[in-house]
Amino acid sequence: MMNAKPDIAVIYSENKQRKLLFLECKFESGERSYERDCTQSDIQWKIADFLCKYYLKEESVAVSDKMKNRKSCFVKFVRKKAEKTNEIQIKDLIRLNDEIFS
Repeated sequence: MMNAKPDIAVIYSENKQRKLLFLECKFESGERSYERDCTQSDIQWKIADFLCKYYLKEESVAVSDKMKNRKSCFVKFVRKKAEKTNEIQIKDLIRLNDEIFS
């Protein structure tokens, strides 16, 4: 299970409610699968649900609505972007990194 941890976890406010969002980032690779056709994003949703119910319960944090179909959000970075995809070119991430840390 711990190999399925998300790359980024964010707690944010939306409509006066705190939400937990997990992002799984990949660079030109697909999502990893485990036994019984369980994927990383499936396991990550279960981790988020567990954290909200037990660990973050007193802070009233709910699993984000953005984690549709009981899965974490999958973000794919690529060298060259195909038209009309949600992929992000790695050069845009590098540019953002330079803006933040330069």
